[in-house]
Amino acid sequence: MKKKDIIKDVIKFEKKYSKIFFKEGLNIRKSFSDVKLLNNLNLNSTYKKKVDNVVFQFNLKSYLCRAAILNSDQNTKYFFEPQTTKLLQILNKENGNTIICGAFIGDHACLLANSNNNNNIYAFEPDKENFKFLKKNKNFNKLKNLKIFNLCLYKKNNVFLRFKNNDLINQDQAHVSFIKNFGNIKIISTTIDNFTKNNNIKKINTIVADIEGGELDALIGAKKTLNFGVKNIIFEIHSQFIDFSKGLNNLKIIKFLKKYNYSFFAIRDDHDNVGTYNKIELIPLNKVYYKGPKHGFNIFATKDKKILKHINIKVVNKKFSPKYLLYKENKIFHPVN
Repeated sequence: MKKKDIIKDVIKFEKKYSKIFFKEGLNIRKSFSDVKLLNNLNLNSTYKKKVDNVVFQFNLKSYLCRAAILNSDQNTKYFFEPQTTKLLQILNKENGNTIICGAFIGDHACLLANSNNNNNIYAFEPDKENFKFLKKNKNFNKLKNLKIFNLCLYKKNNVFLRFKNNDLINQDQAHVSFIKNFGNIKIISTTIDNFTKNNNIKKINTIVADIEGGELDALIGAKKTLNFGVKNIIFEIHSQFIDFSKGLNNLKIIKFLKKYNYSFFAIRDDHDNVGTYNKIELIPLNKVYYKGPKHGFNIFATKDKKILKHINIKVVNKKFSPKYLLYKENKIFHPVN
């Protein structure tokens, strides 16, 4: 069977049986669809998907890409993380550039560059294979305002970070700054402060960091930049790399950023690309339900009080999970409305 037919069959299956799976408390994407793709498709082959007038090329080694290929919406506006993508698009409408730490294949970077060519998007991706697709996606879509770098953002300049190639297999948004074991691949580091200074970049509006535990290291390397008008930061926290047991407000990365007068909210988002959602729901950190198996989610740190009153943003002051899990009976995993 051709790969396109396999994908179409899985999409049809999901449409037909998703409600039955969800009634039984099963995640159709994880329990059936992803297994089907893993067993029947060549993960190294190149696939294409058009999202909001951007054509993405990628392989299926990452769950992000396998979930994206199963999104049957012909007019989809996101590759992955619909609510985070919506929020980034709102922030990108303002005058000011964006730095993305751990750009992967450009799932956020390409969409942002395409939506506003007045702003530059500086995208850093240290993994060679991810960077190969990032470069393809930039060039194919003729995104001149997307500036890409095969570098690792870290707290120090010119540090060789070593890792094994197979450490990155099946990692989403793979990054190497947290990897301590030695291997056969070396990536040179730079800091955000060093990069902005050397490139005479005056205005950074937003920093995005999804780098598998290296977020704090990257932001420590941005101390001077943070002092000069960075309104917004979106970064992932993951219990695989960070201990949540003392509460989110006591995390080192939160304490570090509090010195710069940011307000913090968890972004409620969909991990499996199985649903569509309306307003962007933000939860104050003291209201976030984060118990359960090890998982991560995105935090929105902002100095811009006006953005919280945006027509498409809702601050939820009740206990909710940052993960939309529609197959769960408990309403803390569902959208508020």
